[in-house]
Amino acid sequence: MVSGIDFALFQTGNTQIELVYFDTAGGLNAAQAAQNALDADIDIAIGPLFSASMTEIGAVMGEKNITILSLSNN
Repeated sequence: MVSGIDFALFQTGNTQIELVYFDTAGGLNAAQAAQNALDADIDIAIGPLFSASMTEIGAVMGEKNITILSLSNN
């Protein structure tokens, strides 16, 4: 998945976008990953894959009005 996202960004030629990745470890590290993302001053979050991670991330990022595009299927 990461390779596909990187390739898609490369194809756009847009040098104004920077992708950074934070591993939620399937939910075990979700809150810390969300905080690390906020510390990196992100504008939008893509992911996570699991709903347990989404709950944790939403609690942290919701306070800062960060848009989250969840990839969870449940």
